[in-house]
Amino acid sequence: MLFQRDDHVTEFLPTFLKEDRSYLRKIHERISYAQSHIYIIYPWITLGEELVTAFENAVSNNPDLELYLITKLQKEDVFKRIHQLDDVEQWKTIFKDKIFIKYNNHVHSKIIVIDDSEMILGSSNLTGSGLGSSRENEGHPQIEANLYTDDPDAVVDGSNFFADVWNHETSKEYTEDEYVLSCKSHNLSGIFQNYKGEFNKITKREDITFSNDGIVDFKGKLAFYDENRAYLLGNTRKDIAVKFIGDTENLTTLSVGEPLEVSGKLMDVKGCCEFTLMDPDLVDDNYVKINELKSGLDQINVIGMVSDVRGPMEFNNVGKSRLVLVKLIDDTGSVTLELWNGNIPKEKIKKGSIVEVINGFTKIYNGELRLGLRKEDGRIEILRGS
Repeated sequence: MLFQRDDHVTEFLPTFLKEDRSYLRKIHERISYAQSHIYIIYPWITLGEELVTAFENAVSNNPDLELYLITKLQKEDVFKRIHQLDDVEQWKTIFKDKIFIKYNNHVHSKIIVIDDSEMILGSSNLTGSGLGSSRENEGHPQIEANLYTDDPDAVVDGSNFFADVWNHETSKEYTEDEYVLSCKSHNLSGIFQNYKGEFNKITKREDITFSNDGIVDFKGKLAFYDENRAYLLGNTRKDIAVKFIGDTENLTTLSVGEPLEVSGKLMDVKGCCEFTLMDPDLVDDNYVKINELKSGLDQINVIGMVSDVRGPMEFNNVGKSRLVLVKLIDDTGSVTLELWNGNIPKEKIKKGSIVEVINGFTKIYNGELRLGLRKEDGRIEILRGS
């Protein structure tokens, strides 16, 4: 529906629980004709190539075009895939030194101002569900309401609003500082495990080497660290990371953003969401490898990283018992560890922790090989927290 007043146009662009790309088409149309600058505030962005094309067309038409972007940048949003930093990185590639970015974790508004002469705004995020997508991986289509207008008074107000948010103390520069890199490290993921066909391609582009003794060396950019783990970004691809498990005091540098090399045993386990290296100092030949476990073993020692924790579960059939199931992984495989009652450590076991099983045994339960602790002298030690 169009509203006209003095030759100015206001157009209503809703989505209503169905595939409806009219709003996205309007964004493409108007961005493609931008001449001077574009102001954008959107908290969540996941469209990828569907939106990148519009900016490529705009820069092709006008190489001097400038883009000013304000978005949210929270690790939990990035980790849940409701915000993709890949889009922002692609926009940086397109605009080069003519893109200016800030993040503000208080913004909820969605607005685009083009050349101070037209404006698009509404409730839709730049996501599949926000634009009426019916694709399963993008969630369910939403009911959204958006407007396009070139009314001068409204557009001036929109430009002033953008300037107020841009200059507000809560808006931070999107620079390669610790916070941004830490968010990027959580955007990563899984390309080594979920897309195994690309592993060889990645190793050729990134600085990864494999030695005969099974140690992997990786050189990248430090994105995040604490006393027990570190994330490194790829040097050429920003959609991958290496997670290093071990004592970070042994690393050559602890300056976020600086080049860094880590070495460790590759934790190549299906379903793990990162390419993970375990500190070789945590891997000892006196321990039984997980792939060497079989039913009937006794008084064995195993070391591994926690990939999942279930429980505690309570049972009342024979007294009151509590059970925690811990999935352990090493560089050879995975196994479920049963922790009953007094064997459950007071210190909480978390995903990513490195644990040592001392005097354990193996058994078969419902067709699954499981690891347990001997009643007499079995115990578990947490070597590294998550």
